[in-house]
Amino acid sequence: MSDREWKFVQYDAALNSIDDPKSTIEVASSLVDALQQKGFCVLDAKAMVDSLAEGGNLLKDADHEVRQLEEAGCFERPPVQIVRGLLGEDGSLSICEVDNGVGDDDEGGSGQDDSSLKKLNQILNAVMGILQPVTETQLALSFGGRTAPFLHVAGDASEEEDDAPALTEAEADKWLSVFVNQRLMLLLFLGPGKGHLELHPFRHEDSPLYVASTEAGTVVVLRSDTITQRYYSYERSVVLTSWLAQTTLDEERADPGADEAFLPPAARELMGWISDRMKVLKEKEVMTSEGATYGTDLSREWQSAMNHTYYKGVQCAVRGMACRFPGTWDAYSTWCGLNYGADMASEVPMLRWKHEDFYDSQPESWKYYKIYTKHGVFIEGADLFDPKPFGLAVYEAKGMDPCQRHILETSYECLFDAGFAKKSLMRSLVGVYIGAATTEFAFAENCNEGVGTSCSGAITSNRVSFCLGMQGPSFTADLGGAAALGALCSAVNSIRFQTDRYKANHTALSGAVNLLLAPNFYVLGCAAGFLSAEGRSQSFDVTAAGYVRGEGVGGLVINPFAELVDGVPVRDGSRPFHGNISSISVNHCGQTASLTAPSGPQETHLVCEAVRQASLSPLDVDFVECWGEAGILSDACAVKAVTKALREDDTSTVLGMSSAQSSLGFMHESTGMAQLFKVIFGSKLNTQAPGIHLAELNPHIDAWEGEPLNFQTESVHFKHVSAFSSVSSKNSSGVMGHAILWGEVDYQRCLPRRRLKRDAIAFWPAGGGELPEGAEPRRGYSIVGSWAGSEWTEVEPMKAEGDGVYGYTLTLGVNRFERFQIWLDGDDQRVLHPGMADAPKNVPALGPHSMDDSEGFTWLV
Repeated sequence: MSDREWKFVQYDAALNSIDDPKSTIEVASSLVDALQQKGFCVLDAKAMVDSLAEGGNLLKDADHEVRQLEEAGCFERPPVQIVRGLLGEDGSLSICEVDNGVGDDDEGGSGQDDSSLKKLNQILNAVMGILQPVTETQLALSFGGRTAPFLHVAGDASEEEDDAPALTEAEADKWLSVFVNQRLMLLLFLGPGKGHLELHPFRHEDSPLYVASTEAGTVVVLRSDTITQRYYSYERSVVLTSWLAQTTLDEERADPGADEAFLPPAARELMGWISDRMKVLKEKEVMTSEGATYGTDLSREWQSAMNHTYYKGVQCAVRGMACRFPGTWDAYSTWCGLNYGADMASEVPMLRWKHEDFYDSQPESWKYYKIYTKHGVFIEGADLFDPKPFGLAVYEAKGMDPCQRHILETSYECLFDAGFAKKSLMRSLVGVYIGAATTEFAFAENCNEGVGTSCSGAITSNRVSFCLGMQGPSFTADLGGAAALGALCSAVNSIRFQTDRYKANHTALSGAVNLLLAPNFYVLGCAAGFLSAEGRSQSFDVTAAGYVRGEGVGGLVINPFAELVDGVPVRDGSRPFHGNISSISVNHCGQTASLTAPSGPQETHLVCEAVRQASLSPLDVDFVECWGEAGILSDACAVKAVTKALREDDTSTVLGMSSAQSSLGFMHESTGMAQLFKVIFGSKLNTQAPGIHLAELNPHIDAWEGEPLNFQTESVHFKHVSAFSSVSSKNSSGVMGHAILWGEVDYQRCLPRRRLKRDAIAFWPAGGGELPEGAEPRRGYSIVGSWAGSEWTEVEPMKAEGDGVYGYTLTLGVNRFERFQIWLDGDDQRVLHPGMADAPKNVPALGPHSMDDSEGFTWLV
C-alpha cells in the first residue's frame, strides 16, 4: 500500500430499493454530494442483494457461475499496460468481459435471463438510473449509456502465475476508448472475500489516500476521470464493474484541443505505449507494389494514425509564406476569402488598359484582334514598388518588369516570415526557384523606359538572389500552369537529396508570379477557345466552358523539418512551422494523341508515385486541390485520374475535392502556388475550403456511381486534427505535378471552444469551479440577494477568509429562504449564477455573464 496519509471511509448511503421514490431521492442526493466533495461514493447494497435473492443465496450462486466461466477459459490475465485503468495488478488478476446479454434486461440476450450475475447486474442498472437525471445538471457530466460489465477476480493468485499476454493493437484501441471516454466507474463487490479499495485524486498528489473497506454487497461509484483506483484482497474476491461513458455533448473531451493532462493516468500511459508501438512499426515499414507492409496485420485506423504521427525520410517544412493574391496581400486573408466562397473576378480595370477598345461579345471576334470576355482576376497595387530596401536605382526600378518587382518583395517577405533577417541572408546558401514565363510587360504601354534585363525571364529569379545576396542555385522554371509545382519540386529535391559532399542549399525559396499587363494574351486565349465568355471558371460544372484569367504572386520558404543529431531526428523549433511537404513529383505524359491532349493513366501514375514517395496509404489523403480549368473533358479526366489513384481499392473513405481556380481563375504560373496556400491554411484551420460556381456536376464525372467523392460547396472540417492534402497542376503541353502536404491545427489561429475547466471535486460550497483566465475579479467578490428588496440594488462585499475562500454571513428573513447571485467586483455585467432558478447548493457556477443573460438564475438558501 502507499506511504501517503490514509483516510478510511464509511458508507455514504444505503441502497435498499429503487421502488421507493423517497429513498431514491435520498440516495441521489448522497451520491451527488459525495461525488462533488470527494469524487467517489460508497453505498451499502446488501439489502437490495437480499431482495433480489428472493430467499436464496444470490452471491453464492454468482460465485458458482464465475467459477464455471473460469473453467470454461473465459477469464484471462489483462496486459500490464491496462491494469492501472482497471483495479490494479492485485485487483485484476484475471478479467472476463460479460456477454452483453447479461447486462441487458431485454429478452433474447444470451440465454442467461435467470442467472445470478444478471440479477446482480440490475444493481448497477439501478445506480445508473438514479444518476442519469442529475449528472448533467449537478455534475456537469453527460453520458449516453453503460459499457458491457467486466468481472475481476482478486486475491486468488496461483503459485505459478502465467505471464501477462502481450497487448495487441486492437486491444489497445478498445481500452484507450474506454479510458479516454470514461466518466463514472461503477463497482459491485460480490465477495466472498473482503478487501480494500484505495482511491486517490490523481490531480492532487498531496491529497490523502482514501481507503474503503469492501465486502459482498458494497457498491462504489467513482469519478474515473478524477480518481485512480486500486483494489487488493487477501482472499478470493470477485468484482463486477462497468463504466458510464461520455456523449459527444461533453465539450471538455470532444474538443480536439483538450489538454492531455486532464486525461486519466491509465489513458496517458496507454497513449504512450501506442505511440512507441507506432514508431516501431513505421521503422519496419516496407513499401511494395501493393502498398506498405509492417510484418503484422494493422487496422486501417492504426495505419492512418501512424502515418499522421511518424514519417520516413527527409520531410521539408514550410517555414515562411507570403503572397499577393486578388483582394489581399495577406496569406490568411486569401484563405478566408476562399473559405467564404468569395468570387474574385471583376471587369478589367482601367489601370491596366482600356478594355472597351478591345471588347466584342462575338465568339469569332478574335479574328479582328478583339476579346469576347471582359473579366479577369486582378491584384491590387500591381504598379507599386519601393526600390530603396533593395539598393536599386529609381531609373532601373522604373524599367523593371512588375513581375520582378513583386517576386522580389514577396520573396523577402517570405524569408522574413521564416525568421531570416536581411543581414543573415548576405552570402548565405539559400536557393531561389521561381516559376514564371515570358512577361506581358513587353506588350504593355510605356514599356520603352526599361534596361536590357527588364523583360528577361531568367532575371526573375536571379534578381532575387542578387538583391538579397544569396549564393544558392537560382533559376526560373517556365512550365505554364505547372510552373509553381515544377519550381517547388526542384526546391524540395535540393533539400531532400543532399550528401556529405554536396549540399545545394540549406534553405530554399520557391515562388511563382504572373501578372496580366496587356490584352494580347487575352486575344490568343479567345482564339484557342480557352476563355469563358461569362468571365467565370465553373470548375466541374455541367456548364463549364472555359476559364477566366487571373494573376498573383506567392512564395514559400522550406528547409528540413528535422536535423539528424547522433542519428536521431531533432525537430527545429526555432523557426515558424506552417506544414510539411511530404512528397512532390513532376513528370510528362509522353506521346499522346496530341501535344495538348491529357493523359489520365500517366496522371494516375504520377499521383501513385507521390503517395509511394511519402510512404503513405492512398486512403491517408483526405482532400485534393484538383486541377479544374473549367473544361468538360479536362475536368473529368483530372478527377478520374486522382480518384483512380487514391480511392480505387476502397470506396468507404470519402475524398474531399475542390479547385481554387473557381474563385481565383486560371492564374497560369502562379496557380499552383494559390493551391498550395489553400491546402496549407486549410490544415492549419482544420477546414476543407469549398469551390464555387458548382450547381450541377459534370456528367462525365462518376461521383454518383459509387466513387466516394465529395465536391466541396461549403466548408467541411477534417476528421482529425492533422490532415494530408494533395495538389495537382499541369500545363497545356503535358507537364504534370502532384504534391502531398501534411499539416496540423494551429491553435493560435483556430482557437478551441472556450470552456470552463473545473476540477471535478474542488467545488465551492454553493457549487462551481475556477474562473476562466482573465475573468478573475480585481477587488473581490460581492453578493446581492432578495434580502435587499425587489430591486437587488444593495451589493455587499464578501469577506476573504484565507486560501482563496470568500464567505458571507446571511440572516434569513421571515420567509426562511433567500435568493442570491455573486457579482465580480460588484459589476452587474459580470455575474456568477447557477443557470437555473432557485438552484440548490450543489449546482455548478456559470459565468461571468451580463445581468440580462443571468436574470432569474439564482441560488436558494
